[in-house]
Amino acid sequence: MIFPPTGGKNKLDQYYAKDFCKAGMNSIIMESWSGYVTNAKDLGVHNRYYQDAVNALDLVHQERLKNQEFSVLGTSLGGIFTAVSLHQNPKIKKAFIIASGVYLPGMIVNSKHKD
Repeated sequence: MIFPPTGGKNKLDQYYAKDFCKAGMNSIIMESWSGYVTNAKDLGVHNRYYQDAVNALDLVHQERLKNQEFSVLGTSLGGIFTAVSLHQNPKIKKAFIIASGVYLPGMIVNSKHKD
């Protein structure tokens, strides 16, 4: 299972998926999982994104993967979600996390955002 960065599926995710398939692994790229299409500005939006992502992971795990063990690759925001998901789903066998973070306190303090 692949969790793309903010902005959604990209060429790199597609290359990963193709390589996994060539190696005999099923591959699923999650699309529109993070809710980044909303214009909500309330602080609860992050909890909703997270819950949507948890629901997406659970649904794919149950419906497509038939509750088997699986591995997750996450990039950027997808990597952050992958890291947080590790403790929630004991069927995640392996995780590969790429560039999954930012110095959040510094980003908030130095933000020029007006909202």
